[in-house]
Amino acid sequence: MTNGLKALVAIAVAMFVSGCATHPQTNYPKIETIRIQLFECSDPVVAAAVQNVFIQFMSQSTARLVREGPADIVVEGTVTFGGGSTSQGAIAGSAGSTFGSVFGASNSAAGDYVSGVTALATRNGDVVASTSWGQTLKGGKILPPEEVARVAAIQLRDQLRRIGLQSR
Repeated sequence: MTNGLKALVAIAVAMFVSGCATHPQTNYPKIETIRIQLFECSDPVVAAAVQNVFIQFMSQSTARLVREGPADIVVEGTVTFGGGSTSQGAIAGSAGSTFGSVFGASNSAAGDYVSGVTALATRNGDVVASTSWGQTLKGGKILPPEEVARVAAIQLRDQLRRIGLQSR
């Protein structure tokens, strides 16, 4: 082996060793149990629907879901509402209920809608993951609460997978 090749190998080995020394692997304990609390919300039906979506996505793991008592991970969250109307992408402030165009020529909706879902996961009182997702009124489309919750639940599940949640 030539001196130049030896030097390159030595540099590569030194970089590998120093990289391992400066970036230690953190072994997170496996998440065995998860408790998903009822989300804070002014509408109890929406709160239960959002909680159920989080249960659905967390149940795709090997963790056991519990209703009460201690758990490795406790998930809590908030559902927020917005009010307004939309028609083919235009936004106007108004209160009321969902309605459609009389002639069916456009997508229109008005009233209260779930504007966002936030969730926080704690382990032994320490925050280990959090997520927030909200919708804006665009294109005449208001998403149902379950769809807003779905995006937030997937984001939280993916964060928990990085710290010990195992997939089925």
